[in-house]
Amino acid sequence: MSNLKSGIDPSLFDTKVRPQDDLYVYSNGAWLSTHQIPADRSNSGITYELFLQAEAQVKAIIEEDQGKIGR
Repeated sequence: MSNLKSGIDPSLFDTKVRPQDDLYVYSNGAWLSTHQIPADRSNSGITYELFLQAEAQVKAIIEEDQGKIGR
């Protein structure tokens, strides 16, 4: 049988918090302490970054085609 590894990285746990007291902070504590969600957003992450990138691309297409409308 192959050596299977878990996708869980214990080095990211916040061991100052007991899991039975706050499992969310225990399992996400390191990430929460190093990543800040901007005040104008309710979330942050790759999905939002992809949304911003797609929005910028659509804006560029619209602005590029402004002079071509109706021709």
